[in-house]
Amino acid sequence: MTKKTLLIWGTVAILGLGIGIRLALPPQSPSPLSTRPISRVSLTPKLTPAPVMIQVQVSGEVAKPGVFSVPKGTRVQEVIALAGGSFSGADDRAINYSGKLRDGQHIHIPPRKTPRLSRHKTERPSPSDFNINTASARDLVDHFDISKKSATTIVRYRSRMGWIQSEDELASLSDLPTKDRSKFSSGSPTSFRR
Repeated sequence: MTKKTLLIWGTVAILGLGIGIRLALPPQSPSPLSTRPISRVSLTPKLTPAPVMIQVQVSGEVAKPGVFSVPKGTRVQEVIALAGGSFSGADDRAINYSGKLRDGQHIHIPPRKTPRLSRHKTERPSPSDFNINTASARDLVDHFDISKKSATTIVRYRSRMGWIQSEDELASLSDLPTKDRSKFSSGSPTSFRR
């Protein structure tokens, strides 16, 4: 054998060995030039729907009372912050700050009551000075001579629904016993001012 023949057979052996190794190895990932399916990209921006807005009234011991337009799902604490926060003299113990607001809701932050000095009945306020929208349950019992349960019902209704507008609205509360309901007849000297 000549050198030339040996060189040819050596080249063929090396090529055969390379092809054998290539076939024995696992397949590689396709090269960047291979054809892949092209995903469609939308050039139109996705529009998110505008949030549903609700109207909520905030009154009482806040810096800026008024009606506020807020997104549905807003919490009570957020709308009170929009109203400038409550004053230090506010009685906000009954306010559920974490509650979600609903459209048309009225949040009233009443002033803190001054403590009574004696446990005895004190002089009743004159009828023109008595305000049913700021009176405590105890004041309602004393002024109208109604049961504690009825007075508590009135205070809960007032905190849930807002200001009581008239004696007729008060007398129409179905949770009040008939004997107490009759004490709120039209013409009774009671103030409904805010």
